[in-house]
Amino acid sequence: MEERYNILIIEDDEFTFMAYRRMFSSWKKQTNLVWCKTISHAKQEIKKVSFDAAVLDYQLPDGDAFSVMPLIKETPIIFVSGMEDISIAVEAMRQGAFDYLVKDFNNEFVEALPLIIEKAVRNYRIESQLRKTEQRYSDLFMHSNDLIQSVNTEGRFLYVNPAWLSVMEYTLEEVDDLHFLDIIQPEEHEHCRHVFESLMQGKSFKNEEIGFLTKSGKRIFVEGNIFTNNYPSVSTIGIFRDITQRKVSGLKLVEAKARYDLAVDAGKTGVMDWNLVTGKLFIDDKLKNLLGFKPDELENSLENWGKQIHPDHREKSVNDLRGYVKGVIPKYEFEYKMLHKNGSVRWLLARGKAIRNGNNRVIRMIGTGTDVTLQKDIQAKLEMREEQLKSINDNLESLVSNRTKRLSKANEYLEKEIERRKLTELALEKEKTQRVSALIDGQEMERKRLAKELHDSLGQLLTAAKLQVRQTVKRTKDVSVLTKVEYTGEILDLTIQEVRRISQALMPVLLNDFGLAIALEKMIGQFNSGATAKIDYKHLGGSDGRLTKEIEIALYRICQEALNNSLKYSNCSYIQILLEESDLLVNLTISDNGDGISQNILNKIYNNPNGSGIYNMKERAELINGEFTLNAKEGDGTRIEIIVPL
Repeated sequence: MEERYNILIIEDDEFTFMAYRRMFSSWKKQTNLVWCKTISHAKQEIKKVSFDAAVLDYQLPDGDAFSVMPLIKETPIIFVSGMEDISIAVEAMRQGAFDYLVKDFNNEFVEALPLIIEKAVRNYRIESQLRKTEQRYSDLFMHSNDLIQSVNTEGRFLYVNPAWLSVMEYTLEEVDDLHFLDIIQPEEHEHCRHVFESLMQGKSFKNEEIGFLTKSGKRIFVEGNIFTNNYPSVSTIGIFRDITQRKVSGLKLVEAKARYDLAVDAGKTGVMDWNLVTGKLFIDDKLKNLLGFKPDELENSLENWGKQIHPDHREKSVNDLRGYVKGVIPKYEFEYKMLHKNGSVRWLLARGKAIRNGNNRVIRMIGTGTDVTLQKDIQAKLEMREEQLKSINDNLESLVSNRTKRLSKANEYLEKEIERRKLTELALEKEKTQRVSALIDGQEMERKRLAKELHDSLGQLLTAAKLQVRQTVKRTKDVSVLTKVEYTGEILDLTIQEVRRISQALMPVLLNDFGLAIALEKMIGQFNSGATAKIDYKHLGGSDGRLTKEIEIALYRICQEALNNSLKYSNCSYIQILLEESDLLVNLTISDNGDGISQNILNKIYNNPNGSGIYNMKERAELINGEFTLNAKEGDGTRIEIIVPL
C-alpha cells in the first residue's frame, strides 16, 4: 500500500493554501492536508492528529508560529515567512525548523515544498532510528558485566564502562590520563604493542588473553575480542571478561603437568599401566596421541588397544607378552606395527616391567610406548636406496627412465611456476584496480564534502548577506548609497548562482535523487546556457529502475570530463550526447565536430595519467566493467563511446 503523508498547514492566506493544495495534488506521494488559519485551531488539531510534517506561516491573526513549534517538536517543520528578516530565519532554525522559506509574489517557493518535505521526513525517520539504536547500545554498555574499553590512535582511552572501572579500581577522571600500556603487565608490553599496531591496520583479534594491572597493582587476566572502529574516527574497541581464577588454576595444572611432559615429550613416549588382578588398563593421553587419538576417543581397555595393533603383529604381541609373564623371555622390549587413527602405520617400541607377588605371579604390568616410526622410515628408505642403487648399476635403462621422470617433474614445476606468475600478475592487476577504485571513491567523497561545505556554510552566509542587503535597500534614502547597495546585491546574486553551480558540479543532487538521465539533462542545460557550442542531448530506452550508484557516478563524470575537453580544446560548434539504456547494457556516446586529435598526440595522451582527462575517463569506464572507445582524427571531430553491461 502506498505511503500517505499527514501534513499540517498553518496559513491564514487562502490564496497561498490553494497554491499548496494544487502543488500537492500533482505530487507522487499521497497527502492529507490539515489546514489551520489560526494558532488556536492548530493547537486543537495537534492534540488530535499525528503529523509527518508541518508547514508554518510566521505571522497569523492570533500570534506567530513560534508558539506552535514546541507542541510539534517530534515533527519536521518547514518555516515560511513573507518577511525577508534574517533574525526570524535564525530563530526558526534555532528552535528546530528543518528549513526556512521566504514567500515570493508568484508563490514559486511552493514548488520546492514536496522535495523539502520528503527530505525532512526521511531525515527525521533516520535520526529517530539512530536514537533508538544508540539507546540500546548505551544500555548494553552501562549494564554489561564485561570490561569494555575504547582506545584512540595515540593509545589513550576514549571511554570505559562501569564494570571496567570497578574491576580496574580507577575513576573516570583518572582514566583520562592513562595510556593503554599503563594497565598492561610489563612482560606483555611488547606483545600488546604488536596487537595495537595490527589493529591500526584493520586486523581484529578473537579470544585474546591479556594480563592487566589494576590501580593497586593487582594482577588479573582477561580474555576477549578486540577490533577497529572507523567511525567517527579510528579507534579500537575491546570487550573482555575476567578469567583470573581460571588462569591461576590452569597455571597450577600446567606447572604440575610440565614435569611429566618434559619426561615423555623428548622421546615421543607414552605410558601404559595394566592391573592383571582387576583387568583394568590405563593408557595415558600421550600414548593415545601418538596414535592420533584424543583422550576421550580411545577407551582404556585391552580390547580397544588390541584393535590398534596391526594385524601382522597381533599374534606376535600376544606370544611376546605370554613369554615374558612366564619368565621365558627375560626382557620385555619389542617393536610393533600400530594402526594410526588416520589409517597410516606407526611403529612403537614397547618396553615393560612386571610386578610380581610373593608367589612370583605377575599382578601388574607397567610399560612405555615410544614412537620409532621415523627411525623405521629412515631404515626402510636406506634399504630402498640400496636396492635402487643396485638396480641402477644392473640396468642403465632404469637410470635413464628415472632421469626422464626427474626432468618431467622439473618441467611440471616450471609450468606451475609460470601459472603462479600469471596468477601473481592477475592479482597485481586486481590490486591496481582496487587502488584506483579507492582513489576515485575518495575523490567523490571529497567532491561531496566540498559541495556540502559550499552549500551549507558559504551558501547560508551569502543568503544572509543578500537578506541584509535587501533590508538596507528598503531602509536607505540616499540615492548614491542605494545604487551601490543595489549593485552589491547584484554581485551577491551572481556569487550565489556561481556557488550553486560549483556545488552542483561537484556533487549534483539530481544524480543522487533522480538518476543519471535527469542529472545529465540538467548538467547539459547548464553547459548550454554559457557555452559557445550547441549541445544536443537524447535519452533512449530506460525504465523506472535505477542504475547502480557506481555506474551512474562513473558515466556522469565521464560525460562531464568529455564536455569540458570538447569545449576547451576542440573549437567545436556542435556536440551530441546520446544515452541509450536497455535491460542488458547502457551506452553513452559523446561526439563533437571539432578539430579532432592527431595520431601522434593521441598516442602520447591515451595511456598517460596526465593526458587531458582521457586516461581518467578510460579508467573510470574499466572500473565499472565498461568498454571505452575513442575515435578521433585530425580535422574530423572526436567520438567517445562507453558500453557497460548490466
